[in-house]
Amino acid sequence: MRFRLHLSLIEEDIRRLAFEDIQHKVEREMDGGDFKEFIVVEPYEGFVKEIEMEIFSIQQSSEDTFFKKDRYEMVVKKLTKEGVNVSKKDIECFKTRLNNIKVVLFPFLPYGAWEYSTSYGIKKLDIEHIEETLGFD
Repeated sequence: MRFRLHLSLIEEDIRRLAFEDIQHKVEREMDGGDFKEFIVVEPYEGFVKEIEMEIFSIQQSSEDTFFKKDRYEMVVKKLTKEGVNVSKKDIECFKTRLNNIKVVLFPFLPYGAWEYSTSYGIKKLDIEHIEETLGFD
């Protein structure tokens, strides 16, 4: 249904051969926050707690503001190294609840969640559910 709606919005542009307009509409849809979300995948148990403690330590520090900012940026870099962009459709299928990292408000997938594999990333299908549905218990 949603696809048909979006297709009807660009049909006129297609007829007019207005490819630049089509590209802008597609980019707006893909990049408009409706398609993907950045989530941190906890690489080991306790990683998020360590990050939260680091941020709390920076906030409580009596250090110079610029030094605090540098330290904070280093923490955010640690987080972004562990992050992935995931389609909102895939996130809706997650069985594991996403939590937010305090202060930076990045959602994170807890360590050991079945939805992520270090071998190939985010799992697209729930194999157990498919097997149950097909009767392969």
